Amino acid sequence: MNSIKVKLAAVTTILVALALITLAGLNYWQAEKALTLDIETELSMQAQAKGEAISSILSKRVSEVSTIARSPIVISGNKEAIKAYLAAETKNNPQYEIIIDVDDKGMPSIVSVATPIKIDGRITGVLIGAINIEALDKLITETKVCDTGYAYVLRGDGLTIFHPNKDFVNKVNQLTDPSCSPALKAIADKSIKGDTGIGRYEYGGVDKYVAYAPIEGTNWSIGVNVPVREATARMTSFTWTSIITIALVLVIAIIIVFFIAVRITKPLATLATAANRIATGDLSKSRIGIDSQDELGQLARAFETMVDNLHGVVRQISTSAEQVAASSEELTANAQQSAQTANQVAISITETGHGVDK
Repeated sequence: MNSIKVKLAAVTTILVALALITLAGLNYWQAEKALTLDIETELSMQAQAKGEAISSILSKRVSEVSTIARSPIVISGNKEAIKAYLAAETKNNPQYEIIIDVDDKGMPSIVSVATPIKIDGRITGVLIGAINIEALDKLITETKVCDTGYAYVLRGDGLTIFHPNKDFVNKVNQLTDPSCSPALKAIADKSIKGDTGIGRYEYGGVDKYVAYAPIEGTNWSIGVNVPVREATARMTSFTWTSIITIALVLVIAIIIVFFIAVRITKPLATLATAANRIATGDLSKSRIGIDSQDELGQLARAFETMVDNLHGVVRQISTSAEQVAASSEELTANAQQSAQTANQVAISITETGHGVDK
């Protein structure tokens, strides 16, 4: 990894990847918060809507029974007439299983709506309409959230009275059943107290959201739940989309960074070649061929100026060398001439000495 191109591409790629991962993480966090809020809002709206629908049905039944209880036949106290009248009303109102008259001694424990029978302001009995719960049961059991989310209804003591799984109906009490987690028991306790809200619990190894709301006019409460995994399934799609997007952006970024790195390092390689050529004494090429206006272009022009200056220095040295050589030749010639003159003087002196001797 000695190449600047590789180093530059690697560092930039790492920085881009870190930035993208950080951005994706923040987006995922924000999206998860928004999705969780949407889920909670949707569940709460479903719970409240179903609770209001059940309350509306029961209120209507109470109103109908109250109207029957105010009938002169019922007020008359004539048992035979009341029995015949109620049988006719039951036939005319298929939403009731039976309508019965109970005296003031008590009434049976059944799913029903009831209203007092009053004569001169005194309660003389109770008129009970045993509701055909098929409509209520259908309203509850047909509630679907995502794939397996469902609705259920609890009585005031925590007993399950409506549930898609009939094995739970009138058998599972969320306040006392050992299979119910502490979180679910806490949610059940809040719901039967008339609170409205949303919670999270685990049942049967499945993590779930549940929204709960009271059913007005009764001591019942409704819950609508959904597995967390199903509720957040949209996050899986978002996650894969984010991963694919990051991968594509990263590939594009690597290509762009590599292209830029090549554009930057190519002039550097050219300058390195020129520097090596100059180091060997080759000044034959004064043009490097980098015409950019950035720092690399300035460096290339400085190299070219340096080569031109070196050319001038070499020419000066060459001229000086020629001059020195010429001066040396002249000095050599002068020395030779001086030597010849000295020889001639010596010869003359010798000849003069011989003449004196004679």
